[in-house]
Amino acid sequence: MASGSLDGLRHFLEAAKKDYRDVLYWSEYEEEARESSKSALSGMTVNEMLQHTGQFDAFDSAVKADEIEALRGILKRCFLDNENIDAIIKHHINT
Repeated sequence: MASGSLDGLRHFLEAAKKDYRDVLYWSEYEEEARESSKSALSGMTVNEMLQHTGQFDAFDSAVKADEIEALRGILKRCFLDNENIDAIIKHHINT
């Protein structure tokens, strides 16, 4: 489910610590869970999305370390498109 991403693995481990049944559901019904998550994030700001998905600290750490691929993975888990991801990375890495 983490698609080889260490940040993704951390995300699912944190979710499992809160309620392991969520992770079991996501693995069993991955497409339905993805659509449900995508719908829940709709209308949120990027900061709200990061907070809601538990990735805020990972995002900040990746920005500080200039880890572009980690940032890309984090933002993809917020269901952002590549154009928005590129703009966010450019803003945070070049400022």
